[in-house]
Amino acid sequence: MYRSVKEERMEKQLKGIVRTVIWAGVLLLVGSVLFAMILSDATDRAAAYQLHARTEEYSSRLYEQIDSDYQIMDTFASIIGSSGITDREDFPELLDQANYENDFLTMTYMDVSGDLVAAVLDQEVTQNNIQGIQEEARAVLQEAIEGRRGISRFFRGDLTKEDIIVYGTPVYQEERVVGALAASGRIDIFREILEEGAALEGSGFVDMIDMDGNYMTRSGNDNISAELTNVFSAPYFAEDEAAERKAEFQEKGRLEFSFRYGGEKYRGLIEAVGIHDWCLFSVLNTRMGSREIYVMNRAAGVLFGVIFLLMLGLLAYGCRLVWRNGKRLQRIAYYDPLTGAYNMLRFRQLVEESIGRNGSHYSLIALNVHQFKFINEIYGREQGDRLLRFIKEQIRERTKPGEFFCRETADIFYLYTTETDRDVLEKRLTELMDGITGKAAGIRGDYQLLMCCGAAIASEGETAQTLDETMTHVMLALTRAKDVHQNNVWFFDRELHRSEIMGNYVEAHMHQALEEREFQLYLQPKVDLASQKVAAAEALVRWIRPDGLMIYPDQFIPLFEANGFCVQLDMYMVDAVCRKLREWMDQGLEPFPISVNQSKRAFYETDYLARLTEIAEKYQVPPELITLEILEGFTFENVDEVNRKIEELQKKGFRVSLDDFGSEYSSMNTLGKIRINELKLDRWFLKDAAKGKENVRVIMEQVIQLAHKLNISTVVEGVETLQDHDLIRKLHCDFGQGYYYRRPISEEEFYDIYLKEK
Repeated sequence: MYRSVKEERMEKQLKGIVRTVIWAGVLLLVGSVLFAMILSDATDRAAAYQLHARTEEYSSRLYEQIDSDYQIMDTFASIIGSSGITDREDFPELLDQANYENDFLTMTYMDVSGDLVAAVLDQEVTQNNIQGIQEEARAVLQEAIEGRRGISRFFRGDLTKEDIIVYGTPVYQEERVVGALAASGRIDIFREILEEGAALEGSGFVDMIDMDGNYMTRSGNDNISAELTNVFSAPYFAEDEAAERKAEFQEKGRLEFSFRYGGEKYRGLIEAVGIHDWCLFSVLNTRMGSREIYVMNRAAGVLFGVIFLLMLGLLAYGCRLVWRNGKRLQRIAYYDPLTGAYNMLRFRQLVEESIGRNGSHYSLIALNVHQFKFINEIYGREQGDRLLRFIKEQIRERTKPGEFFCRETADIFYLYTTETDRDVLEKRLTELMDGITGKAAGIRGDYQLLMCCGAAIASEGETAQTLDETMTHVMLALTRAKDVHQNNVWFFDRELHRSEIMGNYVEAHMHQALEEREFQLYLQPKVDLASQKVAAAEALVRWIRPDGLMIYPDQFIPLFEANGFCVQLDMYMVDAVCRKLREWMDQGLEPFPISVNQSKRAFYETDYLARLTEIAEKYQVPPELITLEILEGFTFENVDEVNRKIEELQKKGFRVSLDDFGSEYSSMNTLGKIRINELKLDRWFLKDAAKGKENVRVIMEQVIQLAHKLNISTVVEGVETLQDHDLIRKLHCDFGQGYYYRRPISEEEFYDIYLKEK
């Protein structure tokens, strides 16, 4: 039987449709399988990256907490070592107060003999010896006595009845260990760090374990292993593989694994922290909230046999979901959750990629808000967060193609640009800061918002430097910029680098320089304006190295004031002055009175008067020949205490001069309370008066008259011209000092010019 051409054509079409449907089904099946594999792989890779990133972040937070506690302890240990307060009867109360003002449960001081004082929060201070404390704390104290920092394992404190950890740090006195300071804190702070599992979007947790897998502390988000005591057991590992995986971890210090629990797939990571046998145990649900992907995967199987176009549509939809989920995971890993800017991790990656493409020809900028913490305190955290988001938007609006920025922590933003022209950068950054401070009124209220920038320019022509070195240079420049209380940009340059090197040299060689008498006495004459003859001199210090290079005071005095070495230098200079006076007197010469600058630290030393008197008696020099110059700033902090010190000095015969009067804190009322012998007016008075500023001249005249009525002699600094000299004579000032008369000169030159003829 023959079929018609029409029937054959229809059959052929049906077969074509069948073949199309079959192929569509096959393609859909293959596509579904491939799609499922892609989804699973993408999810696993994203989860693995997220797990590593968050574990590293929690580890950093643990170290930051430990470093923060050590910084508190090192500060107090430095105070103990430099002040000798352990000999005071009220030292236990001081220790208790220091403990109360910090977050520690206990604070203990032990001297080298093993005697100790322990302050326990809300308990009486006890005195004991090292044998009377727990073994863990004893080991930390012993390690500190030997000159090393120490940290204990977690243990139960007998005094606090809580799970605690103990830190120990040595107490130095003149580079010698004289005791050890230990403090204990709750381990709850570590648990709180771990409980910030919200960063994993509620899909995981981080616990602390030891190298054997035993739990040390666990977060409140651990809903899998609440009843377990060791992680090397179900559901994390099968019984037959637990021992092998445990040995692998103990050998490498890191172990990654996957497991299923409650029908969900999880990824796990165990990584050693580097302190004792502490490890972080992190678990993350691989879904990370990507339920749509899994629904799509199941739908692909159910829709087997659906036409090829629908398959393409589903595949396209699935790819869109993958992309969207990947973007969300990427945002968690690479973006600051508060402002939406890049975080430091992503910023560094982008910088290194750009350097790889464009070479080391770029600039890094750090942007900071002056005193941001006060904005949070005054206006609240919410207003502070609004300000940070506003700053981010202002930076984004001014960022050019090829540039990118991030927010690191608090109020610090970093910007990368290939622009290396300093003038262009300074103009752009100034406009940025002015734009922020000018438009932020709605956020900051009436608070005077100020910004500062530190910038470092790297180029191919300079010595190759790493990104970390450039970051260090940026932060150094930012630190300098913070010293100026106005919108400003500070660039790290060769001069700043030389200053940094000089600072390191100064601190490394200051003790040696003092021993080898590299600090030289220079003298600048004071002219009696009535007789117009030299009547006295001021002692100034110059550091002259063995190679003949002179280091000037502004290169080392600020560092000495910060590290406390100024006390030793002050006594050294008093000794040098007395030795020189004795030398003149032995030659039968009438010596000039000499004034010596004294730092705040030295002035408040408990044995200050005794040391001055001892030096004067050593050389048999009348104290009346020595004038002690103290800065205006610290005299107004506690007038009664300053006056008590001044009276003691004057009873011994010393004269006291108030230096730099008018530089920042001047008060006529306070001047009347300070019982000084001499008043030195800051050079800005004369500078402005010489320019014709009548109001300044009037103030200067009134200050001099008031001083005379109080029986206080007056000295004007900064006399540089004949005009300056004539002006201060008309104002009836007693003495003048400055380059018009003579620059500071060596003691030998001073002798040749003013004493040799006698």
